[in-house]
Amino acid sequence: ALQLWAYRVKNLNAAMGAVNESLGAIICGLIIAFIGSWRMSILMLAALPVMSIAGTIQFMFMLGGTSMGNDNMKVAQQVVSDSVQNVRTVHAIGCADSLVKTFDDRVHTASSG
Repeated sequence: ALQLWAYRVKNLNAAMGAVNESLGAIICGLIIAFIGSWRMSILMLAALPVMSIAGTIQFMFMLGGTSMGNDNMKVAQQVVSDSVQNVRTVHAIGCADSLVKTFDDRVHTASSG
């Protein structure tokens, strides 16, 4: 049980360190920006919500198109993975061309929707 708690405390410290480092960088960046040009800093801070909304919309569109082609992409990735892991067998039986065609067909199907 002690080992588990030590592991949890270690991970908590690592996570908190990353959060503190990020917050420190943001605060220092804002201070330097306001010292350099306070008008530009206010303008950039006002643009943050717009950029966040645009990023969210872009992310939603990217995820929306992958649901249909996700299975085809998984199969294509599996074909490539198996081919690379068993490259000697693929070369010995001479099926590289058919594997490339299978991969191309799956990727084309996934990308066309």
